[in-house]
Amino acid sequence: MDIEAIARQARETIPGLEGDDERLQQHALRLLSAARSREGWEEDDQAMRERLLARLLELPVPATASVDRNASPRQPVRTVPTDAQIESLVGKAFSAPSDGSRARAAVLAGRAWLNVKQATAGLGFWQRWRSRLRARRLIARRRRELEH
Repeated sequence: MDIEAIARQARETIPGLEGDDERLQQHALRLLSAARSREGWEEDDQAMRERLLARLLELPVPATASVDRNASPRQPVRTVPTDAQIESLVGKAFSAPSDGSRARAAVLAGRAWLNVKQATAGLGFWQRWRSRLRARRLIARRRRELEH
């Protein structure tokens, strides 16, 4: 492996480092020392490092390296779950086998409540409150049916 290939590899392996020359140089020097230990180069260490760092700065930044490291993916817009979706979430939790005991009904109600909380997370306060109120009523009704 030659100096040109090491510099190219350092530039391409971590695309987010185009603005951080110090970290890019450290990465390139690690690749150089790994290649030297594998292949046993006889060339002077300091001269090799200087050539690598000079070549690294000459290389153009690859097109994939223009990614903003601080950008987060756009969050999907949360929509209010419909009554049918809430019934589905609650029904999914209550479809587990049950022996009719109060303890089992409480466990299933807790699972249903967690499903509803996850589905309504990220909504506005009043949207979340209305959806969870409907879900609480449905869970209470299903729990009473299960206990009797």
